[in-house]
Amino acid sequence: MPRAGLGLAFTFGAGLLAAGTAVAAEPVQITMWSNWPDEPAKKDWVAARVREFEATNKQCAVKLSFIPKADIYTQAKSAVRTGQAPDVFYLEPDQPEFLAGGFLEPLDGHVDLAKFEDWAKPAWTYKGKVYGLPVEAYTVELYYNKDLVKKVGVEVPPSYQLTQAGFADLVRKGPRPASRPCRRASATGRSRAACSCSSRSCASWAPRITGSS
Repeated sequence: MPRAGLGLAFTFGAGLLAAGTAVAAEPVQITMWSNWPDEPAKKDWVAARVREFEATNKQCAVKLSFIPKADIYTQAKSAVRTGQAPDVFYLEPDQPEFLAGGFLEPLDGHVDLAKFEDWAKPAWTYKGKVYGLPVEAYTVELYYNKDLVKKVGVEVPPSYQLTQAGFADLVRKGPRPASRPCRRASATGRSRAACSCSSRSCASWAPRITGSS
């Protein structure tokens, strides 16, 4: 099942609300912070969506900034506390403090959530309200050796959904790698690291990392 990897969160949104209702001589400015400054394809994709939005909403002008992921969280945390937050900004689902602190505007009344897949909503749902929309998704994959799992007595359900306890049991029962310590060798006259493992341990370990069945 795809998981929402990141999303666009919306701050208290006075600018967004005004953008949809105000009639003014000058366009309402909406500030947006995105990441991916060093990824041209994603950067171009975001910029293109902004241009489409502006073309459809003539009363709006988007001030788009690209900020590295390492910096955007720090800047966003400072901005929301000082009242200088952008209207739209990039976050990942492991930033619950923005929700708990009441810094974000729920989107339920502004976006038709029926157009989004069900899996795309939980990551930014808080107390029954949706506060962010995903812009990317990813899947988590785990390769395993069917024969070895069966040999240690672990039954993988048809859904492939193991509980935490079941996965811990699999890890506990599974084969352990065993290798000889690294040693120094100087066969060429220069000291270098050389590591080896017994054929038995290598043979038992290899299927686990290759995912052969």
